[in-house]
Amino acid sequence: MPSEQAAAEIGGYPSFEASGHHPLNPRALMLNTARNAIEYVIRARGYTRLLLPRWCCAALLTPASRLGVPVDWYAVDSSLMPQLPAAVPRGTVALVTNYFGLLSPEDVQRIAREAQEEHEGLSVLIDNSQAYFEPPLPGLDTVYSCRKFFGVPDGALLFSDAVLADELESDESFNRFAYLFKRLDCGAQAGYADFQANESLLDDVPLRYMSRSTRQVLQSLNREQARLAREANWRILHEALKGRNRLSFERMPPGPLCYPFLTSEGPRLRERLIVQGVFVPTYWADALKRLGETDIEYDFVENIVALPLDQRYGAADMERIVDLIERR
Repeated sequence: MPSEQAAAEIGGYPSFEASGHHPLNPRALMLNTARNAIEYVIRARGYTRLLLPRWCCAALLTPASRLGVPVDWYAVDSSLMPQLPAAVPRGTVALVTNYFGLLSPEDVQRIAREAQEEHEGLSVLIDNSQAYFEPPLPGLDTVYSCRKFFGVPDGALLFSDAVLADELESDESFNRFAYLFKRLDCGAQAGYADFQANESLLDDVPLRYMSRSTRQVLQSLNREQARLAREANWRILHEALKGRNRLSFERMPPGPLCYPFLTSEGPRLRERLIVQGVFVPTYWADALKRLGETDIEYDFVENIVALPLDQRYGAADMERIVDLIERR
């Protein structure tokens, strides 16, 4: 394979350097995308039906579409807890999304236990795409996304004892890194269209192992330092905004993805921040077609402003965000 050939080569022109000093968890199966990790589990476990939250990314439909597996939907409550149906056809797996990492390990254990004891015919697959630093729990298939937390264009980790008989190839990511370097040279707005194009490309990427380039970049990063920086930034935002946040939570997630600020004026605040160069995503506007205006998830889509707090930023950046929110 090309990656093995590259590893054996000596000499020639210099390559991009990302020295590996921080190995990935050896228990993880390293795959190319989280949606493909979901496909891996469905195929390896032989699931015949997928149960998804109504509030989810359209990309989660890709594995089901590719495999011809029917999809059903479930709601979440105001605490982001899944409201799973009492009975489903045997062979159904529910993808339980850990929104913003706010589900505690105790929450996840309870959900899995109740699915086994109270929801006949139902298995669960934990989606920690928004909770990279939350450790997997024993006996629970768990999926992680790398590119939501670090500067890589793809990459996923799967913790599972399920084994897929098919032999997988390694992916190649060299042509997906351009938008990341474009942001460094030209800024986020200049690279945004390229970012969107890369996101669309991932829909058609077949199930493969993580590429050598993505793996090497990830292993070069001090992920523990990133976790600590994210937590320090969360504390600043939470201290300033907790009294106005309509979303209540009991704990700070380890190495949080963002600070989910639920306000009554989400679209207006989001626009104000973006105009001032604070880029905040909407999770996930395409879900509105599955929702009514009275559904709690509709409120979440419209009014949760996902404030950035990642390891590139520090206290001064968080204080700027707070100042922009308080400014009228």
